[in-house]
This record gives sequence, structure tokens and C-alpha cells, in this order.
Amino acid sequence: MFGKFNAKIKDYGLALSKEKHLQVNVQFEFPLTEGGMQELTWYGSFTGGAKDITLKTLITLGLTPNNFSRLTKDFNKGPSSLLLNTSKEYVINVVEEPRQDDPTKTITKINYIIDPEFSGAKKLTEQEQAQYVGTLSFEAELVRLFADAPQSKVPQVHGQQTQQQQQYQQQMPMSNQGQTQQYQQPQPQYQQPQYQQPQQQHQQNGFKPPF
Repeated sequence: MFGKFNAKIKDYGLALSKEKHLQVNVQFEFPLTEGGMQELTWYGSFTGGAKDITLKTLITLGLTPNNFSRLTKDFNKGPSSLLLNTSKEYVINVVEEPRQDDPTKTITKINYIIDPEFSGAKKLTEQEQAQYVGTLSFEAELVRLFADAPQSKVPQVHGQQTQQQQQYQQQMPMSNQGQTQQYQQPQPQYQQPQYQQPQQQHQQNGFKPPF
């Protein structure tokens, strides 16, 4: 079993890890696509770099600043402490990983938890769009970027030639296969004038040469 599931908090409390380190356990319940309900527990540690991840996750699950001081004192009371939001639906990412003590076996665990309300996937309402978008337009920037893009020189639309493409192709000679030939501008041919030595006029004063 792996993937993303919509889940709600069923129970939570404090516990000790195998190494006798304090940790939090949050039990989730979620429906399966094939039917029925499934329960899976997320474990958060307070040792090393995992402590920040644990605290951030607890904030995602509803722990508010006015209850920070109650975490270690009342968290073990579970849902009756009202420290976490048990009525809200979260998205849990479930993965399967090899067990550390036996790599031939796998363990199913919750990799991370997302609050859909703050996941960035929520669309703007009409009021928010009017407030944050207003008359904002990116048309000029889009025109500039499109003109600079190489593919915009000969655009394709659903496999059909556009008017701009037809005009472009008419300016270039085409081969029998329809491929664009390399166009070379004809070079002017320069012919060096042939120099002919003028024959001297030997016929002077009635003298004719013997040849």
C-alpha cells in the first residue's frame, strides 16, 4: 500500500522509541479505494535534525502558538487535549521501505503530511483574483519572449501551416522532399580583362616588313 490518501487524526500521544528516546505518535484513519478503512501511525522524533521536522509537522496538524507550552504536558492526553485538529482532513503520503533490521521485508510508513489548505493548490476566489490580479497583464512580456524563441520563427498549430509559416516558406527554395535548402546568395563573377599587346605600325614612309 502506497500513495496519497485523505486522512483524519484518530488519536495521538507520547511514546518512547526503541532507543528510549521521546517521540510523538499520531494515528491517522483513511478510506481505501477498494473499500474499508485503514489506520496508520506517523512517528515524530525530537532527536537531532528530526526535531525541527517533528515540530513543523505538529504545527501543520493544528498546534497553535498559544498551546506550545502545553505540548510536553498535555499531548499524551490525546484528542481530549485539543492540541491537534482532529476534524480536519489532511493528505498523507504513504511509502513502503525496506526494514532496517531485515532488508528482505518492507515497512509501510507515512513519509510526510500536507495540509491541503496551505499546499498551494487552492485556486483564487473571484474576490482574491480582483484584489491580487486586477489589471495585471503579461501580454507585452509574452510577445517579447515568443518573438525571441526559436520555435516562433516557423510556428506549428496542430500540424497545419499557419499564414506566417507559409510566408516564411515562400521566401526560401524548397527541395523535392519539402525540406528547406540552404540559400546562397549568388556571387558576382569578375572576369579579368585580357591584355593584348598592340601591334606596332611598321608601315612607315612606305616601308613594308617582310612578314
